[in-house]
Amino acid sequence: MSNTNLQHALNKSENRFLPQITLPLEQRLPSFKGRLRKTLCRYLGQRFQQNYWPFNARLKQLQPLAPWGTWLIMAGRGFGKTRLGAETILQWVREKRYKQIALIGATLDDVKNVMVEGVSGILSALPPDQEYTYRPGANLLKIGNTEIRFYSAERPRSLRGPQFDAMWIDELAKFRNLDQIWEQVKLSLRLGDEPRCLITTTPQPVPLLRALLLTPGTFITRGSTVENKPNLSAQFIQNVTEQYAHTKLGRQELSGELLDPFDESLFKPVYIRYKTIRLEVNYPLREGSFKSLFN
Repeated sequence: MSNTNLQHALNKSENRFLPQITLPLEQRLPSFKGRLRKTLCRYLGQRFQQNYWPFNARLKQLQPLAPWGTWLIMAGRGFGKTRLGAETILQWVREKRYKQIALIGATLDDVKNVMVEGVSGILSALPPDQEYTYRPGANLLKIGNTEIRFYSAERPRSLRGPQFDAMWIDELAKFRNLDQIWEQVKLSLRLGDEPRCLITTTPQPVPLLRALLLTPGTFITRGSTVENKPNLSAQFIQNVTEQYAHTKLGRQELSGELLDPFDESLFKPVYIRYKTIRLEVNYPLREGSFKSLFN
């Protein structure tokens, strides 16, 4: 297609697609293929909404169209999980569907330094003209009518009492009190018609992640470090690829693979049969004989 025809198609498409800006553009242009489709998305994004997330995000970073209650993103380091989480929270705020949102990290410092104040955190993703109130001492960020409160996985009991209609949990797999915090999450996520839980984590072989994979209502997104290559240091990509390619650690930390803790074991649990053995004593024991065995 010539540049003239391409420009004509772009100009003709502006008014047609702009009113539907609330939906990801790439999902609204099924007839456009390959380079034309990418060029159109880039053109509209720069001209109308330069910082609008659906124009800049990869498809894996956009909310699923299928119904879900838990969105589990298991991906390698540098995939863009934090930015995904921050932008999803802001989209919920703009939609005005969620008024009480909880952010949960391994520690409160992780919540504030990464999820809120970080380079890819919520404050960095806010539009320049967006008004907000940030009170780090009170563990509170208020945007419009939405209150976003911070919690640490080190204190699962702090979730007893509060109630929410949405949550973002970051790096779930590294929580120490994993089972306790997850129980409190399920009990406190009880407001609204469609409460939702967003989980972003680099996978580790913990039982909860395997259970979530089989839980109805869980939408699973997998991704690797190299998918976000344009936004990462070329030196970083080269170093980690050379050092961790084809290693078990690389499969987990870069490819985002949930490893089987027994995949290199000689005997796996599935191969082992457990049998109860009953011992019978056929000779008389004198009084105090057991005591003499342990003294």
